Amino acid sequence: MRFGLRPPETKRKARFTKSGRCFMKKICSVLLVGILFLTVLCTLSSCKMPGCPEDAEIRQAVEKLLPTAYDAAYCIFGPGLTPDPDYKIDESWTTAHYIPVSREEKCKTKSDFEAMLRAAFSEKYAAELLSIAFSNGGVSMSRYSEQDGRLTIDVTQKPVYELKTEYYTDTLKVTSGTKTACVVEISYSIDGGITKATGELQLVRENEKWVFDNSPY
Repeated sequence: MRFGLRPPETKRKARFTKSGRCFMKKICSVLLVGILFLTVLCTLSSCKMPGCPEDAEIRQAVEKLLPTAYDAAYCIFGPGLTPDPDYKIDESWTTAHYIPVSREEKCKTKSDFEAMLRAAFSEKYAAELLSIAFSNGGVSMSRYSEQDGRLTIDVTQKPVYELKTEYYTDTLKVTSGTKTACVVEISYSIDGGITKATGELQLVRENEKWVFDNSPY
């Protein structure tokens, strides 16, 4: 054996130890990256605003509001509005509502329509809905008129209720919230997407249930 040189078996052992360490480092790196990726994925898939309701609770609260929404739609579109019996809301949520003629009594004037919206929605959202109703899709407040004691929107010399409106869809997204209040952004389209709008609803916690806030905010 020469001075300063390790025996052959020692060199082989050293090489094996070094390659083994590199291999373990690679394995650990891959595992660490995988764990981080799964953590981020799980966080993103389950993230909710603190204190805000689950999707099912939001839908339940919105469903309670639907009769008023249909009342409002009746006021806008008149007795010719014939909803499809399989209204699809957010795709997975199906309900059926028909508008009886008796609802005509609820919206003989524009002020009746405004009062109905303000009774059902918060002041801020009611104002947004009124703005949408009076300005979206080329419809303006000046085109509102009373015909036969019924409120209609006159577009191109024809009342809107002569146009067939069958689909009303909406999507919900929680934008902010606390343990006692939650703001929900609602986007909806009417006439297969001809009329689109976005607004906000505020949910508040009352008696262990989430309900829509009717007060100004």
